Amino acid sequence: MKSIDNLEIHEKENIVLVSVNPKIFPLQVVYSAAFVSMEKAYVIIDGNPEMEIVVTLRPKEGRNPEELGRKFTEELVNYSVSMVESQRTMELRKVLIEKALLGHKGKK
Repeated sequence: MKSIDNLEIHEKENIVLVSVNPKIFPLQVVYSAAFVSMEKAYVIIDGNPEMEIVVTLRPKEGRNPEELGRKFTEELVNYSVSMVESQRTMELRKVLIEKALLGHKGKK
């Protein structure tokens, strides 16, 4: 077994465990990162969503477990940024949709 940052690599079992702090990466973000990882790995999500989430990745087609763990961690950051930006621009999107619908309504 080899530990690097939040990764625990089990070479004999050909898996990587990714420890995720749910206070930094909410469960919704973990699900999103897991979904995009499913093409390259079998994914198991376990743990307590209040304390620690552990994601097990078993590579498909001879992929490198460490590389998958690092990519999964990158996806956590990507989806976190996306979620923050989505929340930040939510009010603007609501206004734009309302204007578009009202503008369409007036053109009858």
